[in-house]
Amino acid sequence: MNYRILEEHQYSEWDKFVDLSPQGSIYSKSFYLKSVGHPFRIGVVEENDRIVGGIVLAKNEAGVFSNPLFVKYLGVLYTPCSGDRLEYQSLTYKIDKEIIPNISGSIWSYNFHPNFQNWLNFYWGGYKQTTQYTYQIHFSRSPDFRSNYDEKVKAPLRAAQKHNLMIDDIDIETFAEVNKKTYQTRGGRQPYSQKRLIILLEKLAGQNCLYSRAVKDKAGNVHSVAAIVYDNRSANLILNGTDPVYRKFGGNSMLIDHIIEFASKHCETFDFEGSMHERIEKFYRGFGGEIVPYYLIYKANLPTYAYQFFLRIVKRFS
Repeated sequence: MNYRILEEHQYSEWDKFVDLSPQGSIYSKSFYLKSVGHPFRIGVVEENDRIVGGIVLAKNEAGVFSNPLFVKYLGVLYTPCSGDRLEYQSLTYKIDKEIIPNISGSIWSYNFHPNFQNWLNFYWGGYKQTTQYTYQIHFSRSPDFRSNYDEKVKAPLRAAQKHNLMIDDIDIETFAEVNKKTYQTRGGRQPYSQKRLIILLEKLAGQNCLYSRAVKDKAGNVHSVAAIVYDNRSANLILNGTDPVYRKFGGNSMLIDHIIEFASKHCETFDFEGSMHERIEKFYRGFGGEIVPYYLIYKANLPTYAYQFFLRIVKRFS
């Protein structure tokens, strides 16, 4: 068993592995990471010339080893279990032992995929973790997903229908402008430039992994916008914004309902993301998803603690 960094011409091999791994997601795909536009490298663990594990080591906007914006989950990926459970657990431990010594950077902090469930090797390696939560709808378990909506969702849906709101496609520039208004309403600052957002959405649209829509009224006013990135496994809500002038008309609930319906026809799971924010969590909880834990694993050192403190301050004012 050996660890090595892949060359770029080998990324297609990695992407095939991501499709098979229980911890795989669109966020670990090389084309998605290239679209986001931040530096990254891919480390893999091989056994008998076959990838059995790996990790994406991406740098974020601050230039440190941490999830970039629009990349929710990274962390360690394993090959699927194909035999005895205890033998598979032993294999995952060996993979961790190959990866952890090769982790570089004084600051290191990543959100791992919800299907990564055993962080003992990181604990023994001097790392720490914080458990975070998201909401997910698993369509195999909830084929009639609307039956799980609570009244906080149903009432705005009725209001949106009463006001004859409609789902529509809009240009990326208009989408970005409406999305920005959500931050302005809270008195915060959007954590990315409009130019960067537009370029990213254009790239993702070109990869056929983006679905974005808006809610309009009969006069053509755009009430809300939302976008997911998706593959056959999961749809992930990466953007959702509302013009505060039209918040009372229920358009955003109507839009999320539409996005979930789209996901139910193309994916296994819908992931709301963003559910650690109290105000947002209350809204997403109303759609009846299952609460799902995932790990934020980080180096237990002063530079990483300082970085995390800085992030908390930034989020407080955004």
